[in-house]
Amino acid sequence: MAFAEVSGEAVEGTPKNHQRRSVPIPRFLVDELAAHVAGKGRDQLVFTAPNGGPLRKPTSGHGCSGRRRRRSGWLG
Repeated sequence: MAFAEVSGEAVEGTPKNHQRRSVPIPRFLVDELAAHVAGKGRDQLVFTAPNGGPLRKPTSGHGCSGRRRRRSGWLG
């Protein structure tokens, strides 16, 4: 499962090449991740936004994280 941003909305689909992808993780995270996904179905998201939907990349410098980036010098 993959998500793309289309007209400001997260749209579910397949990865660009329509094939399954593997994501390597460090060995020390395996037990923690296994506990986190216990009870989740194969089609459920592992990590979710506060509203339960997919995590989305911030699109602007607004909000709390934008203020932090401005203070740190990341944004003008």
